[in-house]
Amino acid sequence: MLDVSFRRAQPSDAPALIVIGRQTFYETYPQITSNDLGNMEQYLDEVFTPESLIQSLGKKEEEYWLLYKGGELAGYVRLIPHLPYEGVPGQKPVHLEKFYLYKTFWGQKLGHYMMEQTLAYVRQEGYDCLWLGVWDVNKAAVKFYERLGFEEIGIHRFPMGETIYEDILMIMKL
Repeated sequence: MLDVSFRRAQPSDAPALIVIGRQTFYETYPQITSNDLGNMEQYLDEVFTPESLIQSLGKKEEEYWLLYKGGELAGYVRLIPHLPYEGVPGQKPVHLEKFYLYKTFWGQKLGHYMMEQTLAYVRQEGYDCLWLGVWDVNKAAVKFYERLGFEEIGIHRFPMGETIYEDILMIMKL
């Protein structure tokens, strides 16, 4: 893929991660109702602050990766290595906690490229299972993960504000 790069984020990337994290969440979940909008705001205000991101970017237990196209930030990934979850097999699992592209980059095969890069990295690091939670309302994402070989194995509880959502728990054995 021409003029595309994928690199590990640094603490200096925190401001860009705040912007892309918040914007892509809104773009991905437009069906959030006004009742849940407060929960979404609370979640985003907790996760996407300069302090929390700089702290996360300095930890070995969390990894953010950035995708660029034409020098422009297009997407990002957040991995949480060695995070077990009930029902997830493997001795060395890794949680694909965030996988988002700006909407303007949808339909350009960048999601596939970002996943290929992510899979190459986690395999190189010796992880044996990649797992994620995906909201069942997000049918396009569910189909995307299924086409890549992820399989549904249960429910993942995702707290957002005052509400705990039950997402589809999917895995890919590596």
